[in-house]
Amino acid sequence: MDSAGSVHVISKELIKPSSPTPDHLKAVKLSVLDQITPPVYISLIFFYEADELKGLASSTDQAQICHHLKQSLSNTLTLFYPLAGKFDPESFTVYCNDDGVEFVEARARARLQDVVHDAKLEEFEKYLPVDPLGAYMSERAPFSWCRLTSLTVEGLPWRHACRTK
Repeated sequence: MDSAGSVHVISKELIKPSSPTPDHLKAVKLSVLDQITPPVYISLIFFYEADELKGLASSTDQAQICHHLKQSLSNTLTLFYPLAGKFDPESFTVYCNDDGVEFVEARARARLQDVVHDAKLEEFEKYLPVDPLGAYMSERAPFSWCRLTSLTVEGLPWRHACRTK
């Protein structure tokens, strides 16, 4: 972590649904309204302050939190199976092939109050899993992304997760 506020990616992996999508739900055709609407990516950022009173300040606890989030995401994808699929722009179909959601784990040297206080929109881009303006729907792109970034200064962790297409 070289400079204040710099973000370093630690790992990337695909999180797959905890159970496979039933065969009769493998393809979801977009509605006519969805087909004529230009692709829009909705980025969400949630900031959570670490609860030091409950002992969530060690790296072991951070690893447990990350593992729990991955497991929860896997279970959730079973209910929202299109999010783990691929979009085919030619047929306007989401193929629910259980490819998974890209999960990115990162760390940033910053304090939560410094990140959110008087921040400009462009400054939040480094906390997103993909460039919101450069991303586009393609067959190869994951349909959804999730990122967990630990904000650490002087050993105090902070967490946020974000982004689905």
